[in-house]
Amino acid sequence: LAPIALMAAGKRPNVREGISILFGLTNLVLVVGFLSQMGGYGTPLSLQLQDLLPGVPFLLKLDSLGALLLVTAGLLWPLATLYSAGYLRDHNEDNQTRFFCWFCCAIAATNGVALSGNLLTLYLFYELLSLSTYPLVTHQQTPEARAAGRRYLAFIMGGAICLALPAMLMVYTIAGNLDFGSGLEVWRAGGAPAVLLTLAFLMGFSKAAVMPMHAWLPGAMVAPTPVSALLHAVAVVKVGVFSVIRAVCQVLGPPFVLEVGANTWITGICAVTIIVSAALMVSQDSLKRCLAFSTIGQLSYIIMAVALFNKDGLTGGSLHIVMHAFGKITLFFCAGAIACHAHKKYISEFDGLGRSMPWTFGAFTVGALAIIGLPPTGGFLSKWLIVSGCLKAGMPMLAIIVLTSSFLKAWAFFRVIFRAYLLPVPEGEHHPNKDASILMRLPLTLTAMGSVVLFFFPGPFLHLAQTFAKDVLSIGGLPL
Repeated sequence: LAPIALMAAGKRPNVREGISILFGLTNLVLVVGFLSQMGGYGTPLSLQLQDLLPGVPFLLKLDSLGALLLVTAGLLWPLATLYSAGYLRDHNEDNQTRFFCWFCCAIAATNGVALSGNLLTLYLFYELLSLSTYPLVTHQQTPEARAAGRRYLAFIMGGAICLALPAMLMVYTIAGNLDFGSGLEVWRAGGAPAVLLTLAFLMGFSKAAVMPMHAWLPGAMVAPTPVSALLHAVAVVKVGVFSVIRAVCQVLGPPFVLEVGANTWITGICAVTIIVSAALMVSQDSLKRCLAFSTIGQLSYIIMAVALFNKDGLTGGSLHIVMHAFGKITLFFCAGAIACHAHKKYISEFDGLGRSMPWTFGAFTVGALAIIGLPPTGGFLSKWLIVSGCLKAGMPMLAIIVLTSSFLKAWAFFRVIFRAYLLPVPEGEHHPNKDASILMRLPLTLTAMGSVVLFFFPGPFLHLAQTFAKDVLSIGGLPL
């Protein structure tokens, strides 16, 4: 409903932004209401509508994994909207009403993915998200933005249509349904190419940016920074890993994937993605591209961890959806504030800037700690569980890869912090005398605080992640 109200508001910025924030807060209230109805986060809620195929209805269902994505989007959407208002005003961007309309559509599609009760419903919302984020990626309408938009659609929709959709049809042919939890039926049917099906979902849901399906993501950094924050923290990439998790863990199921060692392919591909993306991250001078390569590796942490199919791996991987979201959106908010107020996009230009923008770089430091996985941020908890899952699975090499990539990320981020705080301002340069505007400074401060709060009070999110792990391991009777 939000785009209708936004179009009616027209070019009145205060009304337009007020409507966006009001809808964001309303959405958050509804999400909290859903959680309260789940009865301690344990009882799924469902609503079945028209059948799309025999045995496959249009089904909305909220379970523990869906709640993790839904709550993350619900908490961060109002803050991203407030930040977008400050960013677009400071940049004097054109077509701001159109921007907020598509922004709301993207969050609506994300909510739809989180609430999907079977794989076909998820696929429909997944494609709707692809279409609604394309105008955001190409918002500035420059030749570079249009080229990035074409690449974005080629990877995102091409992968889904050419790989994920045929895999879905094969599962439907075998099992007769696309329900989450149908893994045992697929396994008992037998005769299916398990490795090919698993890889088709892993590569087909290319929003997850597993190499080599990652190339769209660094190119999408031509979009305005609020869009980059939306892509990397709230909507697109999280929907990618969410869809892979649903397909591999709950549609194919652990017995099917483990029977022929398809999980080894997943963990191997993700391990390569983690270490290569970390190495590429260190070599970047553009801050946004540095953050983009960081995101690629973090997404593979999540997929690799759940593919271990043990309690710590499943819990840590799903919990990392939330922890990474708060840390990464903070970093992108900071990148936008630096670009707006200091007019600098390259790390080599940040000398002494931390003393001129203390709020922004203070929040950047907290966000960096969350992505590296250091206390006192929530990222420490999820990475601890991921490393523990690797060790309990008897795969110490994966744990070493995770720790090595964290070291490389620390190297990349601490050089930013070192330059900003400890190096003198270059002779002849003038840094801004004040920090970012309150509309930008408040959201980045709150998301940074959120990362710290999640370290001390992870309870509700941890409970949802543990419930999801229990649900997955119960398919096929794996040890809890």
